[in-house]
Amino acid sequence: MSYTWQLAVATSILGLTTLAAYIQRKHSSLEAKVNRHKVSCKEREEERDKGNLSSLPQALLGNPATPALLHEKCSIPIHNYTLPDNSPEHFTNLLRHNMSSFARYPQAWIFWLVLPKHRHTFSRSYIERLNFVEGDLICGVYRVVTTKPTYVELSMEVPPRFGSVAGLLVIRLETSSNFGVTMTTETLQWTLDGTIRNLPLSKPIPKLLHEFASASLLVSGAEFLGNLHDS
Repeated sequence: MSYTWQLAVATSILGLTTLAAYIQRKHSSLEAKVNRHKVSCKEREEERDKGNLSSLPQALLGNPATPALLHEKCSIPIHNYTLPDNSPEHFTNLLRHNMSSFARYPQAWIFWLVLPKHRHTFSRSYIERLNFVEGDLICGVYRVVTTKPTYVELSMEVPPRFGSVAGLLVIRLETSSNFGVTMTTETLQWTLDGTIRNLPLSKPIPKLLHEFASASLLVSGAEFLGNLHDS
């Protein structure tokens, strides 16, 4: 190997190492600002009893024999924000902001590449025109299936090439006795036929990308609402 090639390889390794270290530091910093936990069967059933998770298949409730199910909840308190009388309008603006931001994350790039017919659903101009009503499609794979004034469920319509994986994304704002308002996202991913035992989000790299994106969007969403409230 020539000196030039050795230098190129060493430079590439150094660059990748530096990038990995930055991502890990940034990830740790973001995680320190949010609360993340796995949701139990009992908590999932309690949410259903309150009228939430209405689009979740009944077979996933209280069924420990489900082949694969991942369900986590991530939240952030918003200290400088209270739900105004026009909170549904604020919530819609929040969804536009967060999903426009998500369209620039690596996960969205992959969907953009494999879904050429839906590439227009990734554009900021398209997303910012949405009112997030049932049937709206965002970033090629997220379909609005349930809406409330400050609550939305988006089913994840995964392309067949990714296997028999289904998912649900929940975003909500709710009043908290401790913090005023809490912004929460829930991520569910499952398969009912057992063909994929290891769900994508249980694997190291997809899991890291997911945690990075979910924490980052919560932090930026909280800042967005705080600025909206002050304007």
